Amino acid sequence: MKRLHIGGSSIVTGDDLADAVLEFASALYASGQIETVGVPFIDDGGVPQVARLQLTPALALWATTVSRDGAEPRDPDLVSSLRERSASLRRSTEEASRAFDSFDL
Repeated sequence: MKRLHIGGSSIVTGDDLADAVLEFASALYASGQIETVGVPFIDDGGVPQVARLQLTPALALWATTVSRDGAEPRDPDLVSSLRERSASLRRSTEEASRAFDSFDL
C-alpha cells in the first residue's frame, strides 16, 4: 500500500491507485488543468472510505510505501480511467507544444 500525501494530510490507498493518481496529477500539471477525483482509501480505523482530491498544478503531492494489515484498496476501473485520461492529456499537451514550436517568432 502507499500513503498519498496531499497538502497537510494523507491517505492510505492501493499501490495501483496511488500510482495512477500521481500520473494523472503530473499530466494535469503539464496541461495547467485542475480536476477532482474520488480515491478509495483506508482510514486510521481500518474502515474503507473515499477521499475527494482536488488535483491542481500548485499542489504538492507525493507517495510513500507503507506496511499495513488488511486488504489493499482497489478500483481497477478508476485506475484505467486515470491512466487513459493521463495519456490523453499528455497527447494534447504534446500537440499544443508542437503547434507552438512551429510558429516563427
